[in-house]
Amino acid sequence: MKKFQFLFFIPVFYFAQVSDSLEGKSSPLDVSAYVEMYYNYDIDDQGGYAQQPCFVSYAEKNGINANLVLLQIKREEANTRGHLGVMTGNYAQYNLAAEPDLLRHIYEASFGVKLKNYTWLDVGVLPSHIGCESAIGSQNFNLTRSLIAENSPFFETGARLSYDRGKKWSFAVLLLNGWQNIKETNKGKALGTLVTFKPNSSITINSCGFAGNEKPDTAKQYRLFHDFYITWNKSKFFSLIFSADVGAQQRIPDKDGNQGFDAWHGGSLQLRFAPSKKLFFSLRTEEYWDENKIIINPTAIGLNGETLGFSARGGSINMDYKIKGNVLWRTEFKYLESDNTVFLNSQNKKSNTELQATAAIMISF
Repeated sequence: MKKFQFLFFIPVFYFAQVSDSLEGKSSPLDVSAYVEMYYNYDIDDQGGYAQQPCFVSYAEKNGINANLVLLQIKREEANTRGHLGVMTGNYAQYNLAAEPDLLRHIYEASFGVKLKNYTWLDVGVLPSHIGCESAIGSQNFNLTRSLIAENSPFFETGARLSYDRGKKWSFAVLLLNGWQNIKETNKGKALGTLVTFKPNSSITINSCGFAGNEKPDTAKQYRLFHDFYITWNKSKFFSLIFSADVGAQQRIPDKDGNQGFDAWHGGSLQLRFAPSKKLFFSLRTEEYWDENKIIINPTAIGLNGETLGFSARGGSINMDYKIKGNVLWRTEFKYLESDNTVFLNSQNKKSNTELQATAAIMISF
């Protein structure tokens, strides 16, 4: 753990430098809080709690739960910046389950320096460069997140070099510990890339990649991944997001030392309608295929006793109402189906469908 102590010390020390010299000036320090409370009602299974292997957010059923309780401190200046976030809730519990207990409460811990005009170097625990959906639910079209978002990184640890003139193009290159981990799991580092193109004020096209070993050094299996999405904000009343992921990971070498690749892929289409400033409706259709159990391992059993992989498709419909500027009420109905029995109920029995209704209140301070 010693090699991580310095990483978290940098942003803490940076925030501590808000001194008396700021008296009478506008402080660069911003403190905010965010709370998500939710209730999942499983229409197919009212028997108690159960967490699906394909979800890390809003993951528990038939009970009132906190998905994310977040406290953030940000300090932004002309040539330096720092972000520190601590959290609790089901998102921290499930998405950071592989981390030591203390690190499970780190949402973000980063320090950045401007190297020259438009170019920044940020180090620490950073928001993921992959995908268009956030761990903060109020920023997403739908209450729950798509399967491709739930099963790709929400955060990453390392260094990010970014260039953004605030015009059409922006770029970033990242050197990372791995796919989604704070504590290092091997000696190798992973590479991330990000290219964003905004041809006009309505359209954003994003392409990002990842390459690295996700296994111990004694059993290297390189993972390659690409995420693409396009957003179209036609007007303040209508928006669209199309997302697609594809990835591949090396197999365990066979007896002759041959090592090919297994693949997974997924996609989603999300639409949002805003008939008024307070009322919003969203639709999502999605598909995810991971028959080789690279990302999701549901341990579904076939008719002949064979282990089956994960595949699912479905959709959701969402209605949101903004009670106040900082209070959002959200409801969603979601249906997923699979050719295999990949979903769990409260008695740990398997099913090939998942039908649930979710309600949530999201408050920011």
